[in-house]
Amino acid sequence: MASELTLEINGRKRDILRYNYRFHREIRYNRPVDSIWGGEICVEMTSDGDTYFLEMLMAEKEVVKESANSTRKTFTVPAAVSGKIQFIKENEIFRELSFQEAYVVFYGERMSSIGPKSMSTFLVISPMKMEVNKRVMMVKRQDTGINLGWVQKVEENLKPTPVAPYTPPTLLVRTAAGETEALPNDVIEYKVTSYNLPNVSDSDRKRVKWDIEVDGKQETLSSKGESIELEMKREWLGKSISLMPYLKQPSPKVRVETHIQCNHKDGAKIVAEYIVNEIKTNTRSKIADSIRYYASYEEYEKRYEEWKKRTLLGQLLTQPEPQNLLKAKILWAERVAAKRPWDHKPLIRDKFNGLAVERTEYSAEVKRMVTYKSYWHKYKDYDYYYDVWSNIHYGYVGLSVGFDEKTLLGGADLAQVIDSKGGNAEDTGDDKTSIKIGFALYYKYGRYAEGLTAQDILSALDSSMMTESKRKHVCLEK
Repeated sequence: MASELTLEINGRKRDILRYNYRFHREIRYNRPVDSIWGGEICVEMTSDGDTYFLEMLMAEKEVVKESANSTRKTFTVPAAVSGKIQFIKENEIFRELSFQEAYVVFYGERMSSIGPKSMSTFLVISPMKMEVNKRVMMVKRQDTGINLGWVQKVEENLKPTPVAPYTPPTLLVRTAAGETEALPNDVIEYKVTSYNLPNVSDSDRKRVKWDIEVDGKQETLSSKGESIELEMKREWLGKSISLMPYLKQPSPKVRVETHIQCNHKDGAKIVAEYIVNEIKTNTRSKIADSIRYYASYEEYEKRYEEWKKRTLLGQLLTQPEPQNLLKAKILWAERVAAKRPWDHKPLIRDKFNGLAVERTEYSAEVKRMVTYKSYWHKYKDYDYYYDVWSNIHYGYVGLSVGFDEKTLLGGADLAQVIDSKGGNAEDTGDDKTSIKIGFALYYKYGRYAEGLTAQDILSALDSSMMTESKRKHVCLEK
């Protein structure tokens, strides 16, 4: 007797070795309950070189649902399949099992070096609708997405089961990789690192296109393929470029960004670490305690409270030493005056000259262009003049020892007079801006700057507005 057993899913037909499925009722108190369970179809077939059944298991689609408040949400769900199994005996259909809204929920392979059938493929198909010999139709009862078991569906005129043609999933680029930073004239390799499907043909890999976006303008590169090389142009210096690989159309979610930088290091990072250490050291120094003793009203209140605890005779014989801003200012001026310990400009110029960038600027003092080799330090896209660091220290430590902002800004003018050599006796607006950065950091981290970091200072400078002490990095100037 000639017999044939075939499986057809989404228009794909295969001979199979065997299949089985079963239904059952649960037993409670020796009696069956009303719900019918089971229905999963287990299939075994001889393996071939194709992988479309595995792709069916992995296939997904997006579903948009609208809630009661008209909010639209997108969900990713498995893609359904439909098909049938036929057992043909002596040229007649002995059994036909059709299924709709089904899902491939298991895929497996078994290999053996023994016997003629060295490799077998196993599938488990979980349907929501089944029809046996076009006579008995069964559906899974659903209530708000909960499976309540199988029931028979009776129709007056049963129609043949429609079999949808197989539509393969759309191949998409999922991720790509490349360098995040580069120098002008560098040749950078960009490559696709994953797709949405497991098996990608060589022809598909070769037809990957690449778009580049610079300054908001997007164009398609002539190079194609899963991996390309791109030379960084000099005109991209200081900019970020985006490379987007795709097969059908570019997606903003799949991109590699590369920032083109110059050869100068961010020397300001090291200077910022130095000035943070100076702030933490000097706020705890003996001279800071002495200035704080006279300048801080809080310190005077402590002395006064101690004095009140004394006996009447002790109070008559002594008086708490009052707040003395004049003494405090004298001690303060001795620290911050030009070439004194808390004037950091000469030390920064000499100690960190190897981290500085060379700039040619107009000097109001000598009234001509002067080349500075030790005065400017780069951070990101800007160069910072060496006086901003000492000004930040001045503002932070000044509040720490008890002065108020008004006194310190006036004192900065005085310090500028001491430091000036026939120039403008007033601080520039940039000086006051950098001093106020010190104020802001003090209010955030307190008297002894315990949590202050170099990055706090760099971030404050990066977001600040200055006209003279902060310039576009020399390599980026046009």
